Amino acid sequence: MKRFQFSLQALLTVRRRQEQIALEQFAQAAAARQEAADRLNAVKQECETAWALGRERLGAGAPASQLAQLQDYCRVLEQLRKTCERAVKDAQRAVDLKWEKLLAARQAREAVDKFLERQRQRYDRELQQEEQKMLDDIVNQRAQAGSHWKAALQNALN
Repeated sequence: MKRFQFSLQALLTVRRRQEQIALEQFAQAAAARQEAADRLNAVKQECETAWALGRERLGAGAPASQLAQLQDYCRVLEQLRKTCERAVKDAQRAVDLKWEKLLAARQAREAVDKFLERQRQRYDRELQQEEQKMLDDIVNQRAQAGSHWKAALQNALN
């Protein structure tokens, strides 16, 4: 019997590659989201530090011009924080989209894998049936040959 050959091997290769690409894109999106979150945390920390410095200087009787500069700096940081929050939300949406694409690619590959498995099981059953048929033929041939020899031996003895 000829060796097993999957009829949709090219499609399986394509589906596996699509899944790999989707996985890589998901990983990149997750890394970008983490970077955005880290940037947001750094800006929040800087904002808290600036406000603490402002409170400290206010308590120490700093000139109004220094307090105004610090307040302007805090406003800039607040705007940057809002921008970073939007970036994190956008990055999370990208992660969610890439996750859905990864799941779709995985399902498509699994469907082809399932077909491969069924085709392989069918091939194995047919191979086993063919082997059993060959064994039965060999047993029958030996049995027939044995009965011919036995009959010839009896004829010769009679």
